Formats: sequence, C-alpha cells, structure tokens
Amino acid sequence: LAIAPESLPLLRAFAERERCPLSVVGRATEHKALVLEDGAGGDRAIDMPMDVLFGKPPKMHRDARRVASTSGPIDLDDLDLETVARDVLMHPTVGDKSFLVTIGDRTVGGLIVRDQMVGPWQVPVADCAVTCLGFHTYEGEAMAVGERTPLAVIDGPASGLADLLNHDDRIGR
Repeated sequence: LAIAPESLPLLRAFAERERCPLSVVGRATEHKALVLEDGAGGDRAIDMPMDVLFGKPPKMHRDARRVASTSGPIDLDDLDLETVARDVLMHPTVGDKSFLVTIGDRTVGGLIVRDQMVGPWQVPVADCAVTCLGFHTYEGEAMAVGERTPLAVIDGPASGLADLLNHDDRIGR
C-alpha cells in the first residue's frame, strides 16, 4: 500500500483499531530503483532499476480510422415472428441476469437506498441504483448502467447518449 506520508498516522490508527499488523517498509523517491537496505546507508540486499523489475514494454502504435456505416434500410417483410422472438430472447443483452444480482446480500453495509430489484416479485429491472454516502447524511449516488449493444454496433456514441437522455428524462432533469 502506498500512501502520502502525512496520512501515515491515520493509517496507524486504523490498523491499531482493527488489530491489524502494520509495517512501513520504505518510501518512494525520484530515484527509479527498488532499493532494500539494512537501515539508512546500511548493506543493500536489493538495488534494482525499475525497468528491470517491470521490463520495457514495446511502444504501442495505434492506427485508428473511421469506417463509414454501411447499414441501409431494414427490410422486415419476410420475418417469421417465432424465429425473431427466439433470436431476441437468446441475445445476451436480453436474457435473465438475476443470477448476477441475487448471488449475495444486496444491501450489505446498510447504505443501499434502492437496489436493482423492483416490485412484488423482485425483478432486477430498476433503471438505477441509489446509495448513501454515509449513515448521517442525505447525500449519495445514483448509478445507471445501460446495455444498448445492438445500437452500439450501428452508432457507439449514440448508444451511450441515448441511455443518458432516457435516464435524465426518468429522473426529471
């Protein structure tokens, strides 16, 4: 764990309160090396440049080009309703995700104001989750994660923007 030197007394207080062992094993400097010595100026067991420790990864080259969309008008005349319904229900963005959101205690910690479950059957379809920042405040966070994968295939930025606009409409902004 790396922390600012002025935060060390607070960390020590936390460790003492939780009966957790704590040792300071070093400090970060401008010198780009990992040095382990027996006391200040003592025998050095390790004196290794950081690039040896982490390696020198190759420089990454990115070549990004905009590809024009080739999608045209959609022809829905010859579609079979049963086949289309089955295909939609098999898509990963449509399937039931309750196993992801019901595997643990949804309100652990006590700061959950509204979780993802809605209604008498507790279906995980809420448009956002709301949490408090603490037990003695009315401040908190509202989080919404939308999956608009089919739209993202056609227009990535529009998929994110559409979700934000829909969410803002629902919360009255």
